[in-house]
Amino acid sequence: MAGKTSLLPDAACAYLGLLSVRPDMQGFGIASDLLAEGERIARDDWRRSLMRITVITTHRPELAAFYERRGYRRTGRFKPSFDRKQVLLVPGLKPEWMEKLLAPPRIETTI
Repeated sequence: MAGKTSLLPDAACAYLGLLSVRPDMQGFGIASDLLAEGERIARDDWRRSLMRITVITTHRPELAAFYERRGYRRTGRFKPSFDRKQVLLVPGLKPEWMEKLLAPPRIETTI
């Protein structure tokens, strides 16, 4: 497996989480492809107009930059609860909500 993610529908949006790519497979566009497919499913299949993710912006600014280059914006809102084991390993670790408005669902037509 080169990469993985989870995608969950919510009443108002879709949530994409745990996007990861094997270190030796990074730099080949796998994360971008997984993200794009998650957005497609949310938009076209689930009819959601908003995608939300949580990103550890406090300790990994390069992650925020990755998502910002793909149209996500930082909200300044942080996830209230997080895995306590992670917090113990890295004090001050706070995942920030990032969001992206998705284009309207694509309607396929045949002529």
